[in-house]
Formats: sequence, structure tokens, C-alpha cells
Amino acid sequence: MGEANIKRGEKWTKARELAVFQKRDKDVAWLDSQKSIVADMKEYAEDVAKKKAEDVAKKKAEEAKETDDIPY
Repeated sequence: MGEANIKRGEKWTKARELAVFQKRDKDVAWLDSQKSIVADMKEYAEDVAKKKAEDVAKKKAEEAKETDDIPY
């Protein structure tokens, strides 16, 4: 009877270890997906900032043409 309990305990231990490893793999995959999302968001933010800077530069150039003031 004691050996049966030991074997059952070993099976449960292996099952728990497997569950822990599967959860860890799932968590790692989730973190990787979050990293790619953050990278995409960062790239988008950089593009928006670049476009905004270009728009501001164009607007200032147009204002300078209108007033004939050329910034040095």
C-alpha cells in the first residue's frame, strides 16, 4: 500500500511540474507578444513625432515666406 501511494505521489509531482512548465512557456510567449506590441507602439509614436515636427517646420516656413522674415 505504501508503494502505491509513493507512485501516485510521483505521478502528481510530475503532473504538477509539467503544469508549471506549460504555464511558464505560456507566460513567456505572452511576454514576447507584449514586447512586439510595445515595439510597434514605439515605432508608431516615433513616426507621429516625426510627422508633427515636419508639419511644424512647414508651417514656420510658410509663415516666414508670408512675413518675409527668414530665420537665421
